[in-house]
Amino acid sequence: MKDRAKSLRQLYCEKTGCQPEQFEASVVGACLYSTGLPKLVWAFDRSVFDADLEMVRCLAETSSLAEFRQEMAAFRHANPPTGFLRRRLKARVSTRKLLRFAAGIFPAQAEPPPDKSPN
Repeated sequence: MKDRAKSLRQLYCEKTGCQPEQFEASVVGACLYSTGLPKLVWAFDRSVFDADLEMVRCLAETSSLAEFRQEMAAFRHANPPTGFLRRRLKARVSTRKLLRFAAGIFPAQAEPPPDKSPN
């Protein structure tokens, strides 16, 4: 029987020395939009980022970049940004940064190209 590949949480914690219980906060903090406001809000009121923390918690158990992308797309579709801070002022995680983060953690894998055939 083949062992399951290591999860994103396991790989990240091994790579950085981060404690597993600090994983979500560490990833969210690293993947916030670059403007100063999200980082300021993160410093004073982390409850604004509850949806982001939940998304990262769900993504923590993925074991490949393809699985990560699929789970992230499903979560973002079911939980679009709402409210003035999250929508207009972008007090949320940047999905582009989150994808780059995951690509840097998961070992390089040959993934099939996305399906571009018409439906």
